Amino acid sequence: MPLPANIAPRLLLTLLGLQLATASAYAVSPQGKVVDISGQPLAGLFVTALDTQAGITQTVYTDAQGRFHFPDDINPSKHIRIHHPRHEALQLPVVASGDLGQVTLQAAEDPMRLASTAAWFARVPDSPEKREFLLNCASCHEIQASRIFKDGQLRDRSGWLAGISMMKALDVYAVIPPDFDTEHYADWASRQFTADQVATLEAQQPADAILAQEKVLITEYPVPEATELPHDLVFGPDGRVWVTGFWTSQIWAMDVATGRFEHFDVNAEPDTVAQVRALEFDAHGRLWVVNGGTSAVVKLDPATRTFETFKVGMY
Repeated sequence: MPLPANIAPRLLLTLLGLQLATASAYAVSPQGKVVDISGQPLAGLFVTALDTQAGITQTVYTDAQGRFHFPDDINPSKHIRIHHPRHEALQLPVVASGDLGQVTLQAAEDPMRLASTAAWFARVPDSPEKREFLLNCASCHEIQASRIFKDGQLRDRSGWLAGISMMKALDVYAVIPPDFDTEHYADWASRQFTADQVATLEAQQPADAILAQEKVLITEYPVPEATELPHDLVFGPDGRVWVTGFWTSQIWAMDVATGRFEHFDVNAEPDTVAQVRALEFDAHGRLWVVNGGTSAVVKLDPATRTFETFKVGMY
């Protein structure tokens, strides 16, 4: 099933205890405490600082006392978003002092609206069908409420049949095995997600508060093309992060400190979308790339920006 158009894929790098070097220092470092309506601290929630200009976000976790603190100074023009599927998200501007004080979050009206695939499938019994469904339908994207419901209604057998059939129709490269029976899996899915069964599901629990204690920081960077589907990334010998540009037939090299990208062409067939899928550096600093759309393996020399193509005759 295709990604919703309003969801822009993002490159997600988890940096444990690492503070990014930046060119400028800012005046404040946001901090505060998050509680529920009864005043009890909320641990393990996400607190995200958003830079609407650069598009880069940084996220920390609340600790056992509900407190959060960003290790890096944050640009005062940014704002803070506190969120988790079990609670209604709250967005706040960064104040001059950086101290947001005590913030109260309401319980989510519909916690399953943003629940993960794991939460939706937590009570689906293990079986060959469950394994095959997840491998073929959840390997590229989450299966969340937006896919289990259609136009506000829980999918019935016909709804699942339509969704699975559309997914198979889009699979022009036959990644889904031919014995993946749409009729059988429509029957199976409609039995797993009845109204009674869905009513018993719960969104994922908040994260372990030790993540705040360990000062885990998640930094997210927007990819150069918002509609892209990056399939792989690798750290290069130059310290940059190298990312596949699926539809653009390019490789992108990102400077972690600035979020800036350099673009490299890797497609010898401009009339065919390369669908760049995988990459790895060899001992000589050359980057090897898999282009599924052109059935090729490519060797890129980043120093000269030249590449050599080897046709392999398979996706």
